[in-house]
Amino acid sequence: MEEKEEYMGLSDDEVMHLRILQKKTEALCKQIQIKWWSKARMKWVNEGERNSKYYHNLVKLKRNRADIEKLVVDDIALSDNKEMVEAFAVWYENLWKQEGDDRELNVLDRIQWRKIDQQKADFIN
Repeated sequence: MEEKEEYMGLSDDEVMHLRILQKKTEALCKQIQIKWWSKARMKWVNEGERNSKYYHNLVKLKRNRADIEKLVVDDIALSDNKEMVEAFAVWYENLWKQEGDDRELNVLDRIQWRKIDQQKADFIN
């Protein structure tokens, strides 16, 4: 019904010619779109993303800052990785130990746990 109203007053040959022109226009638009996409892609491949060098350097900088070069334990400077790992292990073992009634190091007792509803509990289980 809409098609008849759209082409009202045109002969069948004119309607057919109009449809052919519309299809050609759509095809040309698609070709132009592909051409510009290809040009943009070629430019990106040739020039690269200029920001990537900046961000890679930023990541390197953060990674270098995250490295632990030395660790001071009981006024002794440790720089050997094996010694530092051992010092960390001892420190964490002592952190989680409970000695008698001294519960100051028991971190779990100081956490304020939130209750969850039954639906979330069922999902976890």
